[in-house]
Amino acid sequence: MSRQPSILLVDDDAISLEILGLALELEGFTVSTADTVESAIKVLQKKLSFDLVLCDYYLGEETGIDVLIKLRNLSDSIPFILMTGLEEGGPALEAAKLGATGYLKKPVAVKEIVDIFQRIPTQEERDSLNTIPRLLVVEDEPIQRASLVKLLAAIEGFEVFEAENY
Repeated sequence: MSRQPSILLVDDDAISLEILGLALELEGFTVSTADTVESAIKVLQKKLSFDLVLCDYYLGEETGIDVLIKLRNLSDSIPFILMTGLEEGGPALEAAKLGATGYLKKPVAVKEIVDIFQRIPTQEERDSLNTIPRLLVVEDEPIQRASLVKLLAAIEGFEVFEAENY
């Protein structure tokens, strides 16, 4: 029997946390939850073996960026996805610069999380890669795609590719 993938879900909205957590469990994930930056870091300090940290941007007085910064001080290998209702460029770009794996625009569908999780290399695959991180921008609008590619290409240490659709 294979191990269930584990996710740390961070959101200060108790209803969102419970609903998304239950939906992810139904998809076969083991889900741990936190509702503040402090509680997320306490969970991570106890268990640094999560397959993914999925974090809302707004967390009361703090943000998901604070979780990401503190996570990267503990481990640079745990994939981190920021969930935000804000437009591209702001928090999503900041998170990418700090080493986030990606972001999801709210409202988030469970299928989106499952799809992105399946594209994330396993820890063993990440450990075996000795290359620079690569980002793929998939956008059917040429102007938006070009803008995203330009923004992401400015991030040092990444190789950026683009596609019109997948």
